[in-house]
Amino acid sequence: MANPFGPTSPTLESISIEPMLVIAGGSELLKDRAKEYAYKLKKMRGEKVDYIEFENEEHGFYNNSPSSDAAQQLLRIIGDFMDNFSNII
Repeated sequence: MANPFGPTSPTLESISIEPMLVIAGGSELLKDRAKEYAYKLKKMRGEKVDYIEFENEEHGFYNNSPSSDAAQQLLRIIGDFMDNFSNII
């Protein structure tokens, strides 16, 4: 994890950050913070940062309903993400 928010956080420009996948439920309380986190990382580093939001889902939806359509879709997204970057990580 990297923190681009803190007023005393070190600059991230010289740090190599691996590709990141940021996931949020569309109904979760901290959704806007997760979205801003992904945006700031992408802006600061220009690295591969993907932000995925699951509409109408709460925080931890994949744990609360692991066999739901949304959880299954999330597993596919994570698998695709890992396949695309397995040569980097």
